[in-house]
Amino acid sequence: MAKKCDRCNSTNMFTHHTSWYNNQVICDVCRKKEMARSDYDACRKAELEAVKRGDLNFNFLPAWKEVQNG
Repeated sequence: MAKKCDRCNSTNMFTHHTSWYNNQVICDVCRKKEMARSDYDACRKAELEAVKRGDLNFNFLPAWKEVQNG
């Protein structure tokens, strides 16, 4: 059974990535959309600071839904 993108439910996942915003496993299309967001750099910096504090389960946007952020 093919893995689905946690964000858009696409089954066309030849490669996958973990979101910087939360723990979703996302496809290439969703990754590109994520990287184009205006808060992407802030998210990456916040995630780095969380890891330095020992928080390895950081969620910048825990309740991400593609229809809200498409």
